[in-house]
Amino acid sequence: MDERQFVIVVGVPAESLDDLGGLFPRATIVSTPTLMEATRWLEATAGAAPVHPAPLTVGGLSIDVDGHVVSCGDVQLDLTEREVRLLACLASEPERAWSFEELFVGAWGQRYMHDRGTVQAAVQRLRRKLGDVCSAVHIEAVRGFGFRITGAIQTPASDGVRDSSS
Repeated sequence: MDERQFVIVVGVPAESLDDLGGLFPRATIVSTPTLMEATRWLEATAGAAPVHPAPLTVGGLSIDVDGHVVSCGDVQLDLTEREVRLLACLASEPERAWSFEELFVGAWGQRYMHDRGTVQAAVQRLRRKLGDVCSAVHIEAVRGFGFRITGAIQTPASDGVRDSSS
């Protein structure tokens, strides 16, 4: 069951919503100018990656979205909440090519404004933070489309490691 929580606010400027994050710390807050925009956002979000209660594991990288903890072996990475959500989106279906729009909606929880640069900059920061700490994990560009994550894959339901080259 998908247990994502959303607070959708219609007709209020996003900058007026700063205090809502404290009231709803686990919810995605979405501000839209009209009810039609809210409906479009919900339709786009319906296909977004679900939140996984069990940690996701890709190439030795462990992602606990609920606990906001990402580690590789014994090293805990210092990531922002958005970076954790972006990484979790990619890791929810490793090796799948994720579009810029899917990644934006999954990590930012907002309507995609056709600005690939936002996603590209976030991926660049993630790559830098992963660096040599977790060399088995790679975030690859899919030219003109988006990104995918690769590495030796272990899903929450499986204890076995599957080689990504097979």
